[in-house]
Amino acid sequence: MNALGRWIKSCRDLLFSGDLVDVGFRFAILGKGLSGLFEMIGSALLFFLNPTRMNRLLTFLAHRLFSTWPWQPVANILLHFGMHFSTNAQIFGILYLLSHGVIKCILMLLLWRKKPWAYPLAILSILLFMAYQIDRICIRPTVMMVALTVFDAAMIGLTVVEYRRVRRLFRAKKRECPEAGH
Repeated sequence: MNALGRWIKSCRDLLFSGDLVDVGFRFAILGKGLSGLFEMIGSALLFFLNPTRMNRLLTFLAHRLFSTWPWQPVANILLHFGMHFSTNAQIFGILYLLSHGVIKCILMLLLWRKKPWAYPLAILSILLFMAYQIDRICIRPTVMMVALTVFDAAMIGLTVVEYRRVRRLFRAKKRECPEAGH
């Protein structure tokens, strides 16, 4: 087996070993980490899309890709967004996506490495982001924001379960080898 094959096998074994909660938690971490990476990339792209460029891009997409019937509502949303996209919205978008992406990537990396102190920090940060999301849902509900909030709630549940397991293992190791805990 070549190096790529061994790497794929080790990734598969790592992702799919353990019970359903372990596998679900690993996939949730992977999904959150990738979305954080895409948010950081999005913030970089948004940096170069000033309001005029954004309006042109969205108008192009609306007219070229989404102008036929099943996609007409999408085209209308894109056109509306493009007309109301301002410099303030651009700055807010850059800062929000960048901070949210960096925080998610760092926390998911720490959770992947099973750092016991990262679990409460991750739960707190997800709760804070959920508070913002719920505020947005109350002002202007969207299916996407509700779905994201439900996913974050599930992520908190999985994180709590996994934290209890990691804490139990950490305490057991500490009892077996007391000098390792210092």
